[in-house]
Amino acid sequence: MRADMRTTTPVAAVVAIAAAAVLVHVAFSLGYGHHRDELYFLAAGRRLALGYVDQPPLTPLLARLSADWFGGSLAGLRLFPALGHGALVVLAALLAAEFGGGRVARWLAAVCVAVSSLFLVTANSLSTTAVDQVVWVVAAYLVVRLLRSRDGRWWLGIGAAIGVGLQNKHTVLLLAAGLVVALIPARLTGWLRTPWPWAGAAVALALWAPNLWWQAANGWPTVAMLASLQEANGGLAASLAFAPLQIGMTNPFLAPVWIAGLWRLLRAPEGAPFRLLGWVYVAVFAVLLVLGGKAYYLGPLYGVLLPAGAVAMEGWLADRPWLSLRAVTASIVGFGVVAGTFFVMPGLAYAALRTPPLDEAGIEVGAQGGWAAVVRAVLAAYRALPAEDRARAAVLTENYGEAGAIEHLGAGLLPTPHSGHNTYWLWGPPAEDRDVVVAIGFDRRRLHALFGDVRLAGRVPALTSVAPEERGAPIWVCREPRGTWAQLWPRLREYRDAGAG
Repeated sequence: MRADMRTTTPVAAVVAIAAAAVLVHVAFSLGYGHHRDELYFLAAGRRLALGYVDQPPLTPLLARLSADWFGGSLAGLRLFPALGHGALVVLAALLAAEFGGGRVARWLAAVCVAVSSLFLVTANSLSTTAVDQVVWVVAAYLVVRLLRSRDGRWWLGIGAAIGVGLQNKHTVLLLAAGLVVALIPARLTGWLRTPWPWAGAAVALALWAPNLWWQAANGWPTVAMLASLQEANGGLAASLAFAPLQIGMTNPFLAPVWIAGLWRLLRAPEGAPFRLLGWVYVAVFAVLLVLGGKAYYLGPLYGVLLPAGAVAMEGWLADRPWLSLRAVTASIVGFGVVAGTFFVMPGLAYAALRTPPLDEAGIEVGAQGGWAAVVRAVLAAYRALPAEDRARAAVLTENYGEAGAIEHLGAGLLPTPHSGHNTYWLWGPPAEDRDVVVAIGFDRRRLHALFGDVRLAGRVPALTSVAPEERGAPIWVCREPRGTWAQLWPRLREYRDAGAG
C-alpha cells in the first residue's frame, strides 16, 4: 500500500469524492439558465403520461417531482443529476474493486469519474442522458456480480435495471443487445441455455410495457422521430467522426486510462468474470459506428472502462515508486477542472462562447442561455397587439425550447404556447377562436402557407442568447388563417431533434 493513501479509508475517500462532485454541481447549478430540454421536461411533467414523442416518462416525472418538492427552482431541478454523478463515483469504486483493484485503484476510479468531462456535462442539467448513464453502470455492476457468483438470479436484477432504463431512454437497448452479442466472443453463450436470462428479459419487458402501450396507442411516434434523427445525423460523415470523438469524450487526458481499461478487459484470461464487459463495449461501438450514432451514446460505458483502467494504473504506479499518487491525482483533477470550467462552471463569458469554434464546443452551455430574452421578445410583440387581438391571440413556437421557455418563464404573462415540435404537437392546437397568432422562429414562407397575413413584429436580440437557432429569431404576427386549426395542425407536425429545424 502506498504511504500517501494510508491516512484515508477507501470508503471514506470514495464518499468524500462523491460528495464533492455533488456539491460542485449544486454550487454552480445557477451559473447559467435552464437548458432547453429542462424547460421541455417541466412542460411534460405538467402533463404526466406513459410516454412522449422523444422519451419515455421517467425524466419528465423527475422534473415534476423537483417542481413539486422545490418550487420549480433551477437548483432543485438539477439536484437529481448531481446525485446521479455522485452515484457514478461510488459505482466506479465498486467496479474497480470487482475488477481486482485495491485501495489506489478505487481512489483513482472515483477521481477519474468525478472529473470526467462527459459526466460533468451531463450531470450539470436534468436530462435523459444523466439518468441513462447511471442505469448502464448499475447494469454493468450487476453483470460483474452475476459472472463472479455464477448465480443466475442476478439476471433478474439486470433485467430490472434495463427495464427502468427503458422508461427513461430507449438507447439502453444498445446495452441489452451488446450484452447478448458479447456472450459469443466471451464464450459465455451457455447462459442462454438457462432460464435466467429469459426471465430477466421478461422483467425488462414488463417494466417497459406501459410505454410500449402508449407508443402503440399514439402511432409509434418515437419510431418516426428516430427515422428523422437517422436521416439528419447519420451517414458517412457521422460514422467517420464517431471514433475520433471518443478520444475526447471523457477528456483527452483520461483517454489513456479508459483505453488501458478496455485493453485489460479484453486481454483478461478466458473465463475471467469481467471479460464480457470489454466485448460489450466493442459490440456497442460497432453498432453505433455502422449506424452513424451520436458519439455520446457510448458514453455510459466509460463509467466501466475508467475503473478498469484505474486498476491498470494501480499496477503501473506500483512499479514506479518514485511517482507520487498525489501528483497523479493532482494532474487528473487539474485537467478535469480545465474542462469543467468550460463546460460546467460559469468560467467563460457568453461572448467567448459565441466565438467559433467555442460556440460549437460549448453547445450544451449554449442551450442554457437566453431563454428569458426569448420570452421578453415574444411578450413585447404580444403586448403591442390591440386589446381585441390579444383577447383572441395564441402563441406558436417553432421548437419545444421556445415553447417550454414561454410556458415556464412567461407563465401568467403570455398565453400557454403551442408548437408542432415533438410532444407539443400531441398536446394539440389552440382553441378555434384563436385566430391571431404570435409566432416565433418560423420561416416566413412556411407561415404564409398557413396564414394570409404575416407581418414581422420583432426579433430576439442576437447578443442575448448563446443558442445559435435563437439568435435573432424572427417574431411574427399572423392573421387570416387558411383554415380551421383542426385543418392546419397536421401540417405543423415535426418529429425531430431540437435545433435541427
